This record gives sequence, structure tokens and C-alpha cells, in this order.
Amino acid sequence: MFWILIVILFLTAGIILLSANTSIHKQTREQFLQSLGKFVEGHLESIKDSPRAFRIRFVFEGRNFVYEDIPEIGFKQEHYKAYLKVKTDSDLTLQFSEKPCSTTIKSEVLIVSNIPDEPLPSEAKVSVPARLKDLNVHTNNPKEANRFLGNEKIVSILAEFKNVDFRGYPSVSLKIIDGMVVLEFHSSPGKNPNRHALGNNIASMEDYLVKLLKIVNQLKVEEPDID
Repeated sequence: MFWILIVILFLTAGIILLSANTSIHKQTREQFLQSLGKFVEGHLESIKDSPRAFRIRFVFEGRNFVYEDIPEIGFKQEHYKAYLKVKTDSDLTLQFSEKPCSTTIKSEVLIVSNIPDEPLPSEAKVSVPARLKDLNVHTNNPKEANRFLGNEKIVSILAEFKNVDFRGYPSVSLKIIDGMVVLEFHSSPGKNPNRHALGNNIASMEDYLVKLLKIVNQLKVEEPDID
């Protein structure tokens, strides 16, 4: 009986300590944003006309980055999505859709998928890497998209940020819009990347920044040849 009492006391003490440690390390949203802002040595500010939305502006390796934390109203409670953004000199748009069956190429003047009876010129076709074959590609510049997707390191980064939803439809958390590289941090812990994991390990932000810099470097606009 004595030893049973000792075991119960130890278990009770362990639970109390575990609960105390959990409460100490659990941060509020405001504390998380302040900690992240301090880690990247950036400026935390509210986003005008968007209640409870914040952004952190900062510089990493000479590039201006923005981290935005946006409320998302859910069915029962408020969730948050976040976006890590960096602008490049490129005007490329490149996005991946969840339609798994075919490749769609979209530009400002032509939606190729709407005219399936006409053959595509070679310069209007995007060669989709094997690891992204189950995704549709949307771009305003097929030639530049092919150059970009021809880099195996870039494809590895895109594949790392690939997710599959409960219906089995794939998507990629990274997109490029008019040269703006955008990495989405989901509210769902099951997706990559997500806010929950970043909150538990703020230092992991550096890894995401390094990956985005590789994207930026691949998007560098090449100077035209001078005859």
C-alpha cells in the first residue's frame, strides 16, 4: 500500500509539472508575433482596413520580406493563415491547381485549355516535372516557367510544399504572382508549412527564408544580349 501511494504521488507530481511546462511554453498570438518579429529583427504593424491582421516587415540577406498573419473565420472558431512574401524583378506568374488530370496553361491573352482542338506551339507548352505531374500549371510565360521548373533544386522545394487534401486533390503552398513569391502557412497542422509548427519552432523561419531565396535567385531577370 505504501509503494502504491508513492507511485500515485510521483504520477501526480509529473502531471502537475507537465501542465506547468505546457502553460509556460504556450504563447498567445500576440506573443508569437512579437517573438517572430524579434527573431527576424523586423517591424510588427497592423494591416489597415483588416481587423486583427498584422504584418512583419524585415530584411534577410539583402531582400525585403513581409510576413502577414491574417484571421480566417471558421465554422466554430477563428483560425489564422499566414503568408511569407518577397518581391522579385520578374513578372512571372506560376500557380498550381488541384485538378489532377491535365495541364492547363493560362496567360493574359489566351487560355489554352479552352481551345483543345488547336495544336499548341512548343513555346506555349510547359514541361511539368514528374514529381508535380498530378498538378495543373497556370502561367503567363510558358518559356520562363520551363526554365524555372528545369531546376531540380527548385522542383525539390515545390515538392516539399505539396499537400493533398481529404479528397485526394493535390496543391502546392507556394505560388508566384507577377514576380511576387508567396508561401502560405496553413491553419491546419496537417499541412506543410503551417502556423502551428512555426509557432513551436520560430527558428525554423530561417529555413523557409533560405528556400525562398533559392526561388528568388532562379527568378532573376537575365540581361538581354547586346549585339
